[in-house]
Amino acid sequence: MGQRGEVKNGMNGNLAAENKLLEDASPPKTFIALVRSGGKYLQSLGIGDNPRLQAERLLGSLLKCRRLDLYLNAGSADPSLVEAFHALLERRGNGEPLQYLTGEQEFLKRSFKVGQGVLIPRQETELLVREALRYLKIGPFIDLGTGSGCIGISLLLESKEAVQGFGLDFSEEAIAYARENAQSLGIVPRSLHFRTGDLFSPLPAQLRNSFEMIVSNPPYLNMHLDKIEPSVRLFEPRVALDGGEGGIKVYERIFSEAGLWLKCGGFLILEIGYNQKAAILNLLKKFPFLKVINVTRDEQDIDRVMTMIYDPV
Repeated sequence: MGQRGEVKNGMNGNLAAENKLLEDASPPKTFIALVRSGGKYLQSLGIGDNPRLQAERLLGSLLKCRRLDLYLNAGSADPSLVEAFHALLERRGNGEPLQYLTGEQEFLKRSFKVGQGVLIPRQETELLVREALRYLKIGPFIDLGTGSGCIGISLLLESKEAVQGFGLDFSEEAIAYARENAQSLGIVPRSLHFRTGDLFSPLPAQLRNSFEMIVSNPPYLNMHLDKIEPSVRLFEPRVALDGGEGGIKVYERIFSEAGLWLKCGGFLILEIGYNQKAAILNLLKKFPFLKVINVTRDEQDIDRVMTMIYDPV
């Protein structure tokens, strides 16, 4: 997937084709045969890129093994495994994201647990983390809209200093995933504090103007657009996607409150959506205490990360 919600492949299969593929009279008996038939099924529906790889990941998630093991192990699949695999294929055929079906997504070469109720980490957001690491010293920082926790956790794991952070999210379900990921990746609880609430509301007043950095991948899609990929629009949490009219509503709220929490000279680093740079720069005219110092482009040459410094003078 490219930019969050970008359309790449449609769901062009039909129910008859699905039933035909899933109701073979003689189900495949080896793992390789299952992968082969599953890949053909997804390919016939035009679901995602590399359908065979998707089938490998789905079967691997059921067997809790590496993709390579599917080919090294000549074992046969019992009927219950075949049934479970077909169920996952059917859900994938209906457009449910692969990451929700396998329960994980790789981010900066680490595996993060995900599921319905939490935004799937994107490759573009890795650029946000790399940019933040250029400016992060000793903290503390705020990971606003933490979701799976991939940003805040990655900052702690990649930073060379003993930093501390707060992961904030409106969704209790997302915070549960973030806590689970932090624990599984070895983050000490006192290093990253997770709180539930709207934007900055979970933070106590005594922490005002004490943060070195606010980093966020805010909702930036205009959910009125029909071009949003169905697997995103129908399955991922709307609250993590919908940026309101023009996709910049949440940015305005962040800009209006950032000065309450940043130290003088602190950094606000945000991911931005396709073709939103001009609108956000225009919005920033209302907030002269936030000065843009860098805009970084992603691999597709799209303006993706905007870095600002807080200067109240």
